[in-house]
Amino acid sequence: FTLARFFYSQGYEQGEAVEAIMRVLQATPKAFFSADSTPEFWRKEVIRLVELVYERGYTFGNDNKPVMLYKSEILPILQCGTFKTKQMLYAMLVMSKRYGNTFYFSIRSAMKAINTNSRETVQNSIKRLEKGGYIEYVRKAEVDKAKSREAGHAHYKPNLYRLLISEPIEGDSFIEVDASKSLKEVVYGLFEEKEIKDNVKRYEFDNRWRKQAN
Repeated sequence: FTLARFFYSQGYEQGEAVEAIMRVLQATPKAFFSADSTPEFWRKEVIRLVELVYERGYTFGNDNKPVMLYKSEILPILQCGTFKTKQMLYAMLVMSKRYGNTFYFSIRSAMKAINTNSRETVQNSIKRLEKGGYIEYVRKAEVDKAKSREAGHAHYKPNLYRLLISEPIEGDSFIEVDASKSLKEVVYGLFEEKEIKDNVKRYEFDNRWRKQAN
């Protein structure tokens, strides 16, 4: 159950979590199990617990831990490309604050973070961020040899990313945010409207950033 929560919080797909936990169990000395315990039973229980965790979204609490975001960290987000790309970099910044500057980010988690059902949109956003020098891959398309042997086909480990946004400058203004805060709310908490206009394209400001009249 604890391992399932860990893999869920790190962005593993559900099937990847099952197989990772099975590898831990298979590497555990047999003396730790009762005599009649079998790998078939382990897998059944692992699947049950992983499904429970993923269906109910159980974590260690880090997913809603308030984090401090600084104006100098948000400025590159305003400048990094399309609105979806901005949302992606914002999600990665928050992820890095919660789990460390090197972090997992699965396609499933990324789709949820930027509110899209398109894997292509996610992949294109990540490509733009890498090309623009905002992120880098720590691990990309690395084959999991052990799991590939078990599955009978190539299986890849989750990609690892590192954020390349500079550290906040001294005396920088900041805002405390949790999972309920949107990118737009954070930006308006740190920037004047004119500053936002100066850093995004006009049509994007009109369609995405302009405050609605009451």
